Amino acid sequence: MILQVMAIIFFGFMFFIGTLICPSSAYAYIDPATGSLLLQGLTAAIISALLYLRTIREKIKDLFFGGKKQKLEDQSENME
Repeated sequence: MILQVMAIIFFGFMFFIGTLICPSSAYAYIDPATGSLLLQGLTAAIISALLYLRTIREKIKDLFFGGKKQKLEDQSENME
């Protein structure tokens, strides 16, 4: 099993090196629709990453400060 995985990695690496050594011209271009699609994907990835980081920040903040806020609310309810 390990030899099969190593063989796959080796041949994949050799294919990658082969494409770097012997490049060929693609004669391709990026049309405006493709550029727009790439820009949309990049924008979505950045916004998603920012929102994900914000939720992590909120969870960490709640971990340190959320318990105190809840404890104060419980104490104020007990006083009433």
